[in-house]
Amino acid sequence: MANSHLNIITNKESALSALASALTGKSPYSDLRIDENRSPMVEIVNETDLENELDYGLLGYFTGKTIQKSCTGICNISENTDMWSLKSLAAGIGTSGSCGMFQPKKPSKSLEKINYGKREMNETRDELDTSEDGQLITFGSPQLGFEEISKIQTLMDGKKFTKPCKIFCPKSVFCKAKQYGIIDSLQKSGVEFISDACTCLTPLINKKNYDSIITNSVKASYYMKTSNKVSVALKSLKSIIKGYTV
Repeated sequence: MANSHLNIITNKESALSALASALTGKSPYSDLRIDENRSPMVEIVNETDLENELDYGLLGYFTGKTIQKSCTGICNISENTDMWSLKSLAAGIGTSGSCGMFQPKKPSKSLEKINYGKREMNETRDELDTSEDGQLITFGSPQLGFEEISKIQTLMDGKKFTKPCKIFCPKSVFCKAKQYGIIDSLQKSGVEFISDACTCLTPLINKKNYDSIITNSVKASYYMKTSNKVSVALKSLKSIIKGYTV
């Protein structure tokens, strides 16, 4: 997201290398910090209809897994794509590989091309969608912003979840949403908020507590399966709200 959407120049860091940079005030001059390395090397030719944030996450996961290079070009994606979809795309790329940047518009020069169609989308989903249902609904991997929490409130429209639901977001976002009455509204709908933590990096969701969860996050699905040994029913936001509210 930093490189591709926010015009920040940085590398895909591990927790340890980021900590080292914080302590020393220095970072390696390498990879995406060098201008010539920021040009796309491969183009993912998207042939699917991207209808929701989950579709973008699946495309991102396929991209990161397929391309082990620093930067890729992705065509057929609007530059006006909403923030949640962009975050899902970036999180998917970062989860499955080392690629640290994407371009939302078609590159002008001739590149190696890899097609992403319905078959590739279905195969990617089959890898990550490991359960038909779950005991808990989670949103927030990556953590949700103010606009995303507002969108959930709008779609809920006073309805209540039929299963426990946890939303993960930064404390600053929680406080802002609290001022606007959004937190109180969603808490009445059965939502529990967890601040400054991520769905897949918390002891709250593990095999001892849950056999499976429901989420719209490709990132959460991968880490739940590989690290927490929890199965995942992977569904879009609108599908979750339609299927698990009254």
